[in-house]
Amino acid sequence: MVVGELDSDVPSSISFAKVMPRNLTKILPPFHNVPVMDTDFEEKALVADLRLESGNMVWLTRPETSSIRNLFYEDKISGDSGNPVFLAVKNELVLMFMFTYGGAGSGTSVTAHFGDINNILANWGSTYRLTEMDLTSFAETGHVNIPSIIG
Repeated sequence: MVVGELDSDVPSSISFAKVMPRNLTKILPPFHNVPVMDTDFEEKALVADLRLESGNMVWLTRPETSSIRNLFYEDKISGDSGNPVFLAVKNELVLMFMFTYGGAGSGTSVTAHFGDINNILANWGSTYRLTEMDLTSFAETGHVNIPSIIG
């Protein structure tokens, strides 16, 4: 994962993406077919299904062949690395990770490095910090109810 510093401010018309909360250590079944939005090196908006986020890794799978989302899916190839993957939570994109591996795609969770990234920003003297998405209203017995997030 690389953190970079821009040489000028981003226009106010461009907003930032929140990240998954640090206290969320696992997103596991009983969900399935949860769509995520990603981009490739051609900057196409694509869709894959979230398989698992655990520890510091997130893995995706190909949508079911019968799913309309499959029409917007492509395997990740050389050049796609570093492109972002987002979970849509009530019409807001939440940054999960950037691609490192091919196939359906997987990579290191941004949330797993929350403190590291914020420490880098602080050491640069920046006032910017990662912002967590509040998912407490979706929590059920220590896990997040994914269908209620995207519904």
